[in-house]
Amino acid sequence: MAATAPQRTGVHDEISPLRRVVVHSPGPELERLTPDTREQLLFDEVLWRDRAQLQHGEFTALLRREGVEVLELRDLLTDLLTDTALREDLLGRALDPGVLGDIAVQDLRGALAEHDPQQLVDVLIGGITVGELRALGVAPGSIALQRAGEEHLVLDPLPNHLFTRDSSAWIGDVVSISPMRHPARNRESLHLEMIYRYHPRFTGDAAPRRIVGRDGAGAATVEGGDVMMLSPRVVAVGISERTSAVGVERLAADLLADGSVESVIAIALPHRRR
Repeated sequence: MAATAPQRTGVHDEISPLRRVVVHSPGPELERLTPDTREQLLFDEVLWRDRAQLQHGEFTALLRREGVEVLELRDLLTDLLTDTALREDLLGRALDPGVLGDIAVQDLRGALAEHDPQQLVDVLIGGITVGELRALGVAPGSIALQRAGEEHLVLDPLPNHLFTRDSSAWIGDVVSISPMRHPARNRESLHLEMIYRYHPRFTGDAAPRRIVGRDGAGAATVEGGDVMMLSPRVVAVGISERTSAVGVERLAADLLADGSVESVIAIALPHRRR
């Protein structure tokens, strides 16, 4: 009798037992949420970090008791950044001169040059201020940073990394890396893309068959929280404030072209921030 081929990692419906999940435990980035920054960072309220960590810890403990393998996003990123080439690739894409300015990118690279992988991940997720940059011995050369106050964020934090279902979605054995609607969340998708492409935990049978989305998306935004596998061959995608009709059309064309699914159902959702 022929051996049964091992099942590839993937999400084929929303009801089968969960075997593995990527989570992000709340960290120092929540300290950046203030009454002045919460709207920019897409939060309606300022969160209490200690309570968030307690509740998230209870949640992940429950998952583990049910036999789920829980992978921490922070640990996965730290693993990647031990590789010099991957570190340079990630920094080159995360520190965008078009967003930060060329000289500010140089300032940041100077500040982060001696950081070990864990410290670097703390900055990539938690952000860094002008004052913290100076504390690392870097005198900003950027005119914009010289004029900014000590509390000004040079690199924005990513408190929304807590919602790991948004920045990517498994559709069968294909991973859709989310082209995010709000610029404040773009780096979240970059982190997930790097993990799925290069981390050893997602190689072999655990590797996605394909990775789609993100690059060159423009108005074609799709966030993973709006994606649901109704059955192994049917996916529903909500058209919402975060996922555009153009994004649904592009994702559907990509999935249908190679037979990843047989049907894509677009569902109109209320267009308000959630």
